[in-house]
Amino acid sequence: MPFVATALLDPQRKWLLWLLEDEQVPRLAAVAGGGPVEQVQAMINMFDEMDNRFGGGGVRASIVHYLSTEVAPMLQQRNLPAHQRRPLFTSAARLAAMAGWCSYDSADYGLAQRYMIQALRLCAEGGDRVLGGQILAGMSHLVTNFGNPAEGVSPA
Repeated sequence: MPFVATALLDPQRKWLLWLLEDEQVPRLAAVAGGGPVEQVQAMINMFDEMDNRFGGGGVRASIVHYLSTEVAPMLQQRNLPAHQRRPLFTSAARLAAMAGWCSYDSADYGLAQRYMIQALRLCAEGGDRVLGGQILAGMSHLVTNFGNPAEGVSPA
């Protein structure tokens, strides 16, 4: 899959528009120890440790499998309590970004870009501005390292 630097412009624009819209959305209080969110967080920690010990190339397939077979069905549940929905989307965004960095480690830059874009979309749904900023910084890093520093400024 080819890497296309300009493909990052639309997700970045949507993120910024979401920030404006989100100003008017009341914040939900975080509830500790919440079932599926806690489970996904434990898996994120495990994948992070595996990535650090064995490298991203060896763990990406496991992250993607978990994201698509376990987390995606959780996100589609209609009866998910509101206090778990946003943190679950944020956790899914973390996993997608992790899959993006693992793809980057494997020199699959087009796939890395795809996962980072998906991570930003999930992050907007979860309402985590800090994580969104980290993902945008990662997108800037990808674009800059791929030889397009002028285009890397925009997501930064």
